[in-house]
Amino acid sequence: MELGFGNGACLAWLKHAGAQAIGLEIIPEQVALARAKGYEAYLSHEFDWAARAGSLDLVCGFDVLEHFSDDAMADLLRQCAVALKPGGACLFRTPNGASPFGLHLQHADITHLTPVTGARMRHLLMEKSLDQFTLEDWRDQALVTGGGPAGFLKRLLSGAMRGLTRFIIHNGYLRGEPIPLAQNAVIVLRKRAA
Repeated sequence: MELGFGNGACLAWLKHAGAQAIGLEIIPEQVALARAKGYEAYLSHEFDWAARAGSLDLVCGFDVLEHFSDDAMADLLRQCAVALKPGGACLFRTPNGASPFGLHLQHADITHLTPVTGARMRHLLMEKSLDQFTLEDWRDQALVTGGGPAGFLKRLLSGAMRGLTRFIIHNGYLRGEPIPLAQNAVIVLRKRAA
């Protein structure tokens, strides 16, 4: 399932890969377009999570979580837990609320409510009694991608610059406290096995 499927690029990729994909969206026109193209798509508020209990392997959302308050995010994760199989996962990409280079993405959109960080996600899981999930991963999204010699050189230079920047920030300002630098972060939550 993809939350906030937007233009449907991920749904198309999932379908092409042979997955049985479901899309949720708040924009009625996007749902109508997706249905016209043969996708299983629903308006978020009309979707029956209980009817899908224990049936999903993966729930993903790209640039979605930051639009929720902490309480609404906890409610969404509870719904995901209902629909996921034991051992299933949630995969989210979000502006990196812990990075000085991700905060401009967070604050540039007035519909962004919550800066998401690994520490905040751990606290949310604990405070909202979401003990059916474990925070399996929180990491910077890669800054540079691409193949070939040019891609390799970009990754090499980017890695060197990130290492130098981290060293300066960690040791000069934060006294060794780690800080992520990428604009976006990726979160993986795993539903505990029964």
